[in-house]
Amino acid sequence: METKEIQFEFIENDSIGLNKEQIAYIKNLIMYYVDKYPLVELNIVCDYFSWDYMESELNEYTFTHNKDGEEYAKYKALAQYNDDDKLIGFNHIRLCKMELDSYQIVGWVKRDKKKFEQLKRKYETTCQQAKAVGLNLPSFNAILRQSISSDELKSHEIEAKKITEEDMDIMLIRLMEEYCTIKRLVAHEFGHAIAYSYHLEEDVIIKSLYEKYKHGFENMQEFIAECFMASELTNEVTLSNNVKNRINEIAEVKN
Repeated sequence: METKEIQFEFIENDSIGLNKEQIAYIKNLIMYYVDKYPLVELNIVCDYFSWDYMESELNEYTFTHNKDGEEYAKYKALAQYNDDDKLIGFNHIRLCKMELDSYQIVGWVKRDKKKFEQLKRKYETTCQQAKAVGLNLPSFNAILRQSISSDELKSHEIEAKKITEEDMDIMLIRLMEEYCTIKRLVAHEFGHAIAYSYHLEEDVIIKSLYEKYKHGFENMQEFIAECFMASELTNEVTLSNNVKNRINEIAEVKN
């Protein structure tokens, strides 16, 4: 299969924008993914300035503001995938000085999994003790919901009243979504590109997984992108591994 011609359009700026190392990292990671998922349609990878302006329009103001006068620094989105233009754009101002990658997140995931397992074991021990004296305890899922901040769940489209022990994977994926590194952003946005290019929303297995866990995600596209992202950062999360494995099965057939 022919190598894809992707336009990389970035303005290097060490002080308030992306630096040379960050730009090179984005390019290399994108090309790694394109080689692995060759049916992905991607024309342009750029910073927000290059998305909005021609290079000839570069000045101190345009580098920090869009054409409507909005500051890139105040944009909520750190990166975006645009399927119409087959484009991934990065917020060059907000990504300034951001780490490329970090193994700390893997430690956090392992830590939270351990806390969950400890809570489960403690509950089972308490249940045995309560049963011996004829007492009834609330369900483990009720205990679990009490241990999780409902406000935190609301910010991530999760319906707190439905949380069960099966949703621990959702919690771990959400933890990773909060962690800002270049790799996480690239993986998330490329996950969107994979979903559209391989028509993953039509796959029966992907749809089945989404239906089971959709209370934890904004929509199917975000479900796929976030699971792909999580699987790229760690293999500790069963749900994201299952989605990634299915993506790879589909890609192997279609490539």
